[in-house]
Amino acid sequence: MTDTEAERKARADERRKAMKIRFTTLDDETDPWPVYGVEAISLVTRLTRDAWNLARKPWPTYDRENMPVRCLPHLED
Repeated sequence: MTDTEAERKARADERRKAMKIRFTTLDDETDPWPVYGVEAISLVTRLTRDAWNLARKPWPTYDRENMPVRCLPHLED
């Protein structure tokens, strides 16, 4: 069964609304500056671009399906 474009976009919108990035120090367990949704995605995009530029390495040319990553299961402490 194939999802419609509208269904896919609706799920993506729900994921964006639920995203949260927290900024904190290593010794502080508070939530001083939560960032949500589009603002969080924008921040991650800026940080990623800055990191690539600081590394002075060429930008990646692979597509999403061929990203050189691997997923590891979460291990409980």
